Amino acid sequence: MNRKPKICIGLSGGVDSSVAALLLKQRGCDVFALFMQNWHDTTGTLHGECEWEEDRAVAEMVARKIGIPFHFVDLSDEYRQRVVDYMFSEYEKGRTPNPDVLCNREIKFDAFWKAAQALGADYVATGHYCRKDSFTAPDGSTVYRILAGSDPNKDQSYFLCQLSQEQLATALFPIGDITKPEVRRIAREAELPSAEKKDSQGICFVGKVDLPVFLQQKLQSHEGDIVEIPRSFYAGRPEPQTLEEMAAPIRYRREDGGHRQAHRRAILHHRPAEGTGHRRPRRILFPDRQ
Repeated sequence: MNRKPKICIGLSGGVDSSVAALLLKQRGCDVFALFMQNWHDTTGTLHGECEWEEDRAVAEMVARKIGIPFHFVDLSDEYRQRVVDYMFSEYEKGRTPNPDVLCNREIKFDAFWKAAQALGADYVATGHYCRKDSFTAPDGSTVYRILAGSDPNKDQSYFLCQLSQEQLATALFPIGDITKPEVRRIAREAELPSAEKKDSQGICFVGKVDLPVFLQQKLQSHEGDIVEIPRSFYAGRPEPQTLEEMAAPIRYRREDGGHRQAHRRAILHHRPAEGTGHRRPRRILFPDRQ
């Protein structure tokens, strides 16, 4: 007799993954929960020191309420090496990274998926607000696509943009076709412990951080000019459309009335935390265009 496919739900302790788990259970799926810890260091975080422990406790209560097995895995080493180190590297180069996109590709649907497979999973499900469909290519192969979630205010398809076809083949998104208010309603009616839990914010699995303090764990603070280019600057001239146009030097008026060339490349200069001994970067504006 063929067995039911076994589904691992990434249970974070939030309402979205909780309802995703509940829906899978109600559909008669063979589902178990797996909570992952991805961060230990609290330097620069803006909440309590053990926020992940609270999330784990809520996730375990949700699993017990639904009636599914609960497991735990520590992926903090993989997360630091494959997501956080990349984030520091990008900021050091003057670029603004998106760690959430990388986290999905490298952690949730790779390292986490491997941990789920070790527990017997055939599929991995998450509480993302997105949908998946598939079609048959001319060569007969199946092609999977990520579609926008039904809730336009919560669509998270962008954060899954780097998933491979192999990763998408075993991914499930149970709440992609319902809205956030509906998710809250389902959680309240089922009396899930996460029903009123606020949405998480900040860096994926790190949380809300004081970014200058967080970055100064590895990066030196430097004083520099912050060049702001308001939309009014482009009055009477076309906005740049290509990478070459974006990289072309521009002339802007300094506060002393002189002119200077700059590039549009976004370089992040954060104001250091109070008491570090660093001065705030000079702020270059367009006084003639305010």
